Amino acid sequence: MKRIFFVEDDLSLINGLTFAVRKQGYEIDVARTSLEAKRLWADGKYDLVILDVSLPDGSGFDICTKIRQTSKVPIMFLTAADEETDIIMGLDIGADDYITKPFKLAVFLSRINALLRRSDNFSRTDQELSSNGIMQSEAGANDSAAIKEFTDLSEQELDRIETLVQNLLKITKFDAGSVVMEKRTENIFEMMEDVKKHFAFRAEQEGKEIVLSGWGCHSPNP
Repeated sequence: MKRIFFVEDDLSLINGLTFAVRKQGYEIDVARTSLEAKRLWADGKYDLVILDVSLPDGSGFDICTKIRQTSKVPIMFLTAADEETDIIMGLDIGADDYITKPFKLAVFLSRINALLRRSDNFSRTDQELSSNGIMQSEAGANDSAAIKEFTDLSEQELDRIETLVQNLLKITKFDAGSVVMEKRTENIFEMMEDVKKHFAFRAEQEGKEIVLSGWGCHSPNP
């Protein structure tokens, strides 16, 4: 069962959201202060962290920064801090989502589900990227990139996939037909979407079916 770590000091909000999250089939642990959050985080293993920004004894930003030093667990901010600078800071220090109060419960739960699905895709011991059995890439927990065999990709595409597996992307470029796209990102999920779009383009141009594990990318045969 998935475990969620919720850091929030508003008791009424805690009661409502813990009830809703448990109805989704998830376990949830709650901390109401920064000190309690640090203790629970050290003792537990979680699949998602939800943080408020303003806490009685500190800031959710500090907790996020501390977690990112040792973990890639998905982090969501759920907070009344709705200034543009707050949102930018939260995302820049490592959060995967930022929801401002007031919010719709159904949207909140959908975003939780989405982050947990993405977490599943990237926590697998082996990741495989294949195109009709002609291409395969694996990355183990202690192996940043082990490219076994590529027979139908350009050198440029190989470089991009290797960077993806290593999860160290700073600036990427790839040629989509006659257009060279450049993107700066630290977000592995955005990077994966770029790869998916690129292979969808190739599939359409070549009349092939290309499957990208975790998302799925298909093009009808001519």
